[in-house]
Amino acid sequence: MKDRPKPQQSRRAGLILRALREYRRRVGRGVTSGPEPRLGVRGSIRVIRGAWALSFVSSLNFEAFCASNKSLVMLDTVSPQSKAAGIVSTLEQAGLPSEAIAQPGRLSAFRRLGIKCRAVALAFRSEPWRRRLQVNDLVLVVASLLHAERFSGLSTMTVHIGDRSPRRIALATGAALAGRPTLYWQNGFHDTAIPDLGYQEAAIFNAEAEAALAGRATRLWAIESGQSADLRVPARIERLGVATNAFVGTEIDTMRSRIDQLFPNARVALRLHPRVSSFDAGRVPDWDVRPRAESLGEFAMGCDVVICGNTAAQIEILKAGTPVIHSAGLDPHGFDLYGYAARGISFGLEHWSEGDVLKDLISFYQADGWNQRLLTEIGGPSTKVPPLRDFVGLLLERPASGRLT
Repeated sequence: MKDRPKPQQSRRAGLILRALREYRRRVGRGVTSGPEPRLGVRGSIRVIRGAWALSFVSSLNFEAFCASNKSLVMLDTVSPQSKAAGIVSTLEQAGLPSEAIAQPGRLSAFRRLGIKCRAVALAFRSEPWRRRLQVNDLVLVVASLLHAERFSGLSTMTVHIGDRSPRRIALATGAALAGRPTLYWQNGFHDTAIPDLGYQEAAIFNAEAEAALAGRATRLWAIESGQSADLRVPARIERLGVATNAFVGTEIDTMRSRIDQLFPNARVALRLHPRVSSFDAGRVPDWDVRPRAESLGEFAMGCDVVICGNTAAQIEILKAGTPVIHSAGLDPHGFDLYGYAARGISFGLEHWSEGDVLKDLISFYQADGWNQRLLTEIGGPSTKVPPLRDFVGLLLERPASGRLT
């Protein structure tokens, strides 16, 4: 009779399975019916190549930046107008000193080489030729185990942004495998399908996230979403904004021709996502490409209407008082990925054609019930959830283990 797996082994296996399930959900690939074929030699070589390339592995040197006086460590680069910068600003407003937040730099070439060698060793130890997984599934597992090793010497609480790319899934899984204290940060109001990846604390915006985390061993803290401005519905569109997400590519050229057709007299301002590192402004010579330092709120206030693709910025623009046109064709993710148009919050334009878009937009935003739908969307969690400033107070008093009492 085989020995039963130890509780610790069962916990680790369950965590990795949940990580794989979330990864497959994020990339749009479900579980196959029946067992997968073994990876074999070819699949094993691809896994080892993925490990050597540090696929799904953080390139930040967070280990070296976690001194004893740090309360939190960011796992994303804190660049101007980035999500990480917004989190740091919110924590500072809640009372956490900036010097208590570790902001890691990039790995040195020598340190990166050492991590690559360790990743390959973990890939070999996993015996990929025996596994009935797809290649990227096992690469994710290797990345998670590698992160667990990197987190093992840390006591500082790590901050995990809810935009769960494969890298962020592997980071969260690794921190949980290492038993490190973790803080999940809800990635906007649409982020309500929160996987159980061992988060000990969670900062949330709304009741939907509160419901998603109910029944878990995760303590919740309410983020104040700030006040909303009254919506300014224009009589005519003189300055039209275009706000992209991080995946904008050649789609911008098609969007430009559509805008020229429907809004020929409008001056167009383009705000690129903070993660878009390079963009040839010559592709849109008559557009005003806004500086990276300009905040989303400042950009929205300077526009009569803003066209958005699939981005959580839709809500922030509406909160700034500027109407949104949600459109397919600004990224490769189709129409209404976040469901804002389906829920009657953003004015959706799935198919561009001749017509009075402004008239339809005005009718949509001035219809009875629109303002209530927005308020329902951005409403906070229940009063049972304490405010983020209480979390900061406990964090500043925490013991050396990094865990809150």
